[in-house]
Amino acid sequence: MKQDFEEISSRRRKNFDPEMLARVDAQVEADFAILQIAIEVKRARREAQLTQVQLASRTGITQSEISRIEKGRYSPRLSTLFMLAQALKTDFVIPGSKDQSIKVA
Repeated sequence: MKQDFEEISSRRRKNFDPEMLARVDAQVEADFAILQIAIEVKRARREAQLTQVQLASRTGITQSEISRIEKGRYSPRLSTLFMLAQALKTDFVIPGSKDQSIKVA
């Protein structure tokens, strides 16, 4: 009998503490948002035809920090995202849960 992921997940989730599940779900959403930011920063930098070094020079953010942001290994502050958005002449939308999001720049 073949079962899909949703069915299995739903049955397994019933055995866990609801508060713990809520914390895990929130962390997954936060991690997903960081990855979406990483993708958007890298896309915008490439569209602007800038290297990480050039972007670092324009923003005062170190190249290594830009690299960590683009790899999703770093959760940037809003002020950092604002500086990146200004330098790249774009807006970043930080996704939230249930139709809530934040627009930076």
